[in-house]
Amino acid sequence: MMNKPAIGLLLFLTGVLFTACQPRPVLNEKRTFPDRQWTNADTLDFEVAIQDTTQLYDLFLDVTHSPDFPNQNCYIKIYTRFPDGQRLGKLVSLELADKSGVWFGRCNKRSCRLAVPLQTRAYFNKPGDYLFTIEQYTRMDTLPGIQSLGMRIVPSPEPSEK
Repeated sequence: MMNKPAIGLLLFLTGVLFTACQPRPVLNEKRTFPDRQWTNADTLDFEVAIQDTTQLYDLFLDVTHSPDFPNQNCYIKIYTRFPDGQRLGKLVSLELADKSGVWFGRCNKRSCRLAVPLQTRAYFNKPGDYLFTIEQYTRMDTLPGIQSLGMRIVPSPEPSEK
């Protein structure tokens, strides 16, 4: 039987090995909303410099909301500004709960956290700076219960060999 310090060391080393194998994000930023509400005026900008155009990436939005958030989803608009100045926009529904109201994220009494995949195995065809602008796009001027929103871009894992 192992003693407590040995078990603690084993758990620590396992955690280090697990995180060492994860791809390092090229972008990992979070914005917290004052008073735990997202207003139409709270436009979020996330900028990332991409140099490797051969790498594929996974893009995520990390949403933290209160467990009493009043909606199953919320709509956002995401704009992408490319290095050449071109700008494209897309309307996205962030699905936070299933039709019966069960949250998709990990919840406790104060908050629910959910990583929403925006795009997997995406590529950036030009090196340079990319700017992602995110706006809440709902019928309400103020969206209560949204505590923070983050954006993560990580290299896609290599497909498994068959």
